Amino acid sequence: MKSKQEYKGKLFSILGDSISTLSGYNPEEFVYYNRAKSSKSKVNFFKDTWWGSVIDSLEGLLLVNNSISGSCVSQLPNSETEYHACSDERTSSLDKDGLSPDVIMVFMGSNDWGWAVDLQSSDADSNDISCFKPAYEEMLKKLKRNYPSAEIWCLTLGKLIWEQKPNSKIPSELKRKDIAEYCKIIRDCAEKFDCDLIDIYNIVGTYDLFENGHPTAIGMKQIADAVLSVIR
Repeated sequence: MKSKQEYKGKLFSILGDSISTLSGYNPEEFVYYNRAKSSKSKVNFFKDTWWGSVIDSLEGLLLVNNSISGSCVSQLPNSETEYHACSDERTSSLDKDGLSPDVIMVFMGSNDWGWAVDLQSSDADSNDISCFKPAYEEMLKKLKRNYPSAEIWCLTLGKLIWEQKPNSKIPSELKRKDIAEYCKIIRDCAEKFDCDLIDIYNIVGTYDLFENGHPTAIGMKQIADAVLSVIR
């Protein structure tokens, strides 16, 4: 177990999706926790987010928050953007002003599950990044290459609940795979690439939610406490 004192003054970067966004820390077009959502969830400030709470508790410093609402680890079919977390763009955008992160916290995969992204290609040797496992491996491979001195912490997913809205393009719950299967891939990839694992699925389970898998301020604290439990 790592010691809190090790992280005082260290630089932290976040690679995430909507769960890790906040107005003022990400471009507004990428933000989920805007003024309206923050009012409902009580996630208003840096200290209210899971990542802000962790950084504050460890007396670290935020370097970059590279979180994009709606983004996946994998590349969705017909996607024309580089929003997927295994892309060259996102895996090389965690440094700033000549400074590289000491710690990279990766909390990704909720949207892959939501979109029922295939876990693995039918060809076991395929590197098809439209599938979750090869995409997660590609992401970690690039992060390790781009930031060789950084610790990488991989967070598994919580037990999410999504409301299926009428006419939604998102696959129905019946078409989705068990979220535990995505978590297993995250665990396996973390071990394979010698990354630290924060097992949110087993430590927290279902954190406090208010809309489509998004944590309230209480849920954010549950996630932060899970991260810190591995360090203290």
